[in-house]
Amino acid sequence: IGASRLMEAPDFEARLKIVGDRSDEIAEDCRDALKEPVHELIEDRAILVRQAVNAFIDGHHEAAQALAVVVCDSYLKTHFDGLGYTKMREKLTLDQSDDAALWTVFRYDMPMATAVRFLVDWKSHKHPVPSNFSRHVTIHGASTAQLNSLHATLAIMLAATMTRALDAILEPGGNAPETVASGGK
Repeated sequence: IGASRLMEAPDFEARLKIVGDRSDEIAEDCRDALKEPVHELIEDRAILVRQAVNAFIDGHHEAAQALAVVVCDSYLKTHFDGLGYTKMREKLTLDQSDDAALWTVFRYDMPMATAVRFLVDWKSHKHPVPSNFSRHVTIHGASTAQLNSLHATLAIMLAATMTRALDAILEPGGNAPETVASGGK
């Protein structure tokens, strides 16, 4: 979809509407983004992301969302080994410093930062189920309200984005930041 339409949208809800309206195009874009070979360390999970995208295209949105979320969670648990979800959110939140090289910012930091909202904290026994897309609610609060076409679109977008970001830093010459090698920033 046109990035300019999303950037020109007045607020988050308007951006979600655009994503929902263009979900079929987004799924095809995700499929195209995943056609290229990926680094062997993420190849198996990339296969699962492709299967999630295919499930979405075939109309199995709930299955696509569940599979994409599981893969995203696996990526995060592998590449931020030993960190809890709160610490992951902190590590993925972009800071305002000029310390990082632009390549790393655009190819890894910014794409991976899209997982911050995915990692929203929710204590099922203390708070009502949030309606927004999240890892925690998808896994621990599965319902038709949470597993839906819009959230599935967001899930496959995130999974494809994480796949390409991790591949970019794992490839030779990718200048993998220490965050991936050491599991932290």
